[in-house]
Amino acid sequence: MKRHEALIPLSHDHKSSLFLAQQLKLNAPEYPGYPKDVNGKTALLTGEFEFHIKEHFRKEEEILFPEVRSKNSELRKLTSELKLEHIKLTQLINQANLESSAVLLNEIGLLLEQH
Repeated sequence: MKRHEALIPLSHDHKSSLFLAQQLKLNAPEYPGYPKDVNGKTALLTGEFEFHIKEHFRKEEEILFPEVRSKNSELRKLTSELKLEHIKLTQLINQANLESSAVLLNEIGLLLEQH
């Protein structure tokens, strides 16, 4: 099934977030121009969250979710689960800003990848 044109920007955001998720995970392969240490990865995560991911979450929650929730109970359940993932990711990213570690970044990377 072809995605609706209005969903293309959200799809591009997902692609960027998947790349970020890979960079955050333990034993991530080095990628030229991207940080290799915990502090650098935390800064990358913080920047992506502040300038891209937060807005992406907002668009999903305010525009996409209300539109699809009305379709059926399965979609209502899915959007509720996604909203909880947004909350969990936000909490973990805020925690990383206070005290980051490779283990915490890995957890964020895994959840972001799953999301």
